[in-house]
Amino acid sequence: MSVTATLQAGLKPILTAPRIVKQLILFTIDLVVMVLILHAVMTFRVGKLHLDIPLTAQLIIYSLSMLSIWASGAYRTVLRAFDDHLMKSVLVSLICLTVCLIL
Repeated sequence: MSVTATLQAGLKPILTAPRIVKQLILFTIDLVVMVLILHAVMTFRVGKLHLDIPLTAQLIIYSLSMLSIWASGAYRTVLRAFDDHLMKSVLVSLICLTVCLIL
């Protein structure tokens, strides 16, 4: 059995889930990645790994950033542009990338 077939068999519940569930999974992955990128940018700006910015302030920055993307409608436009096949491909790719990064 090939790696792709094994992944598709393991991901079948996600791939056959309703569109809204797939969108929520993508939104969650995007949120986590955005937080990591914003934290990396602030870390590079400050020049040290430990930020002196309080955690609550960081959470406010991350939340406002995600809310502004959501409220602008840009996020919904991108999700509507995805057909079901493309959304499945993106989900499989993101999950494979996550597994590779963990290993």
